[in-house]
Amino acid sequence: MMTEQMKPSGIAWIGDIPASWDVVRIKDIGTYRNGLTYAPEDVTEDDNGTLVLRSSNIQNGKISYDDKVYVKCSISTELMVKKGDIIICSRNGSRELIGKNAIVEDSGLTCSFGAFMMVYRCSCPRYIYYILNSEVFSYYLGTFLTSTINQLTGSNFGNMKIVFCTNCNEQRAIADYLDSQCAKIDSIAADLKKQIELLQKYKKSLITETVTKGLDKSVPMKDSGIEWIGEIPCTWNAKKIKYICNLVRGGSPRPIDNFLSNDDNDVNWIRIGDTEKGLKYINSTLLKVTNLGASRSRIVLPGTLLLTNSMSFGQPYILNITGCIHDGWLAFSDYQNVEKEYLYYTLMAYYSIKQFEWAAIGAVVENLSVDKVGNSYIAVPPLNVQTQIVSFLDEKLRQIENVIEMKQTQLDQINGHKKSLIYEYVTGKKRVKEAAQWQ
Repeated sequence: MMTEQMKPSGIAWIGDIPASWDVVRIKDIGTYRNGLTYAPEDVTEDDNGTLVLRSSNIQNGKISYDDKVYVKCSISTELMVKKGDIIICSRNGSRELIGKNAIVEDSGLTCSFGAFMMVYRCSCPRYIYYILNSEVFSYYLGTFLTSTINQLTGSNFGNMKIVFCTNCNEQRAIADYLDSQCAKIDSIAADLKKQIELLQKYKKSLITETVTKGLDKSVPMKDSGIEWIGEIPCTWNAKKIKYICNLVRGGSPRPIDNFLSNDDNDVNWIRIGDTEKGLKYINSTLLKVTNLGASRSRIVLPGTLLLTNSMSFGQPYILNITGCIHDGWLAFSDYQNVEKEYLYYTLMAYYSIKQFEWAAIGAVVENLSVDKVGNSYIAVPPLNVQTQIVSFLDEKLRQIENVIEMKQTQLDQINGHKKSLIYEYVTGKKRVKEAAQWQ
């Protein structure tokens, strides 16, 4: 490794940088612009228009073409992507997706990018790509994204200060080195992700098998009469959800921003973002609503079973807190011959998910109403069998979740190492060996 005199960067959390490097604003070394705005009627059939890249087309730092949308409208050349463009998600309902990015590597690609995206063009895209995938970019995202604002504005992006290596050859060497090292890390991470996905599938299959066939495999079976469910034990029955419990929808005071509060004494505002994927309970909320806001919503108590009815609909959770639910939630109560915990598991079964997906088809915005969920069928065993099933699944899923948690911790550590590695090289804390030849 070569040595070079260091100098203060002027950015406290970065510290010293190589003397030959600069601190610049993103807008000083490239150009950026927001994407194409199009109307619903502009959307056309496959290959009969121009492909528009959206946030779903950025997967693991690469451009993915699994989810395609084509439009037929006038598009300026500046809104057509070029090789070397960095495509960035600038707006999204999910805060975690803001800032994810990828480089356009295909010179023959003919497509545009959507209004919730941003494109950045510069002379050193591979080098800048790594800056945008380092803790430098993560730091800036954390300074202007809030619980209610999920947007990377052009002003915020352009004014970000970054450490910039001024030598083009060294930029390429840094990018080459990080390509090599990150490929090794990504391979390990991909293997861990696959293991987690398999465990999640096993978990779902175990739930479905247990709430459909029961624990005693020797009992006689009968046709449930419901295609999605198939055969069930002879002492079980297939029933519509509306006949075994009460179901209501949440309510949203509008505009919600007028009712949000930072006062810990106000009422918990329960959002889908307060859930943790794979976990059963909601234990806390990020936001509160005023008492006036609560009076225009629906208050639910600890122990209430909830179901998401929009966005990633069909996900059940049990509350451990008192709070208000908006109209993206459904709440269950007044159970008749069914245990709440058993119903929770049936809502996770494949046959419930399939019924929910089928019921949502055709809606402008895919969601679940009280009627759609109420008219869905579940397999209902005797109460004593329900209790046994809940105990069995609680224990088995706890074991599976422990393994998933361990794998996820390993994955987080690998990804953290990757970000730290990138940070060290794009801020000059470490240099590639070949740098000596450029001095």
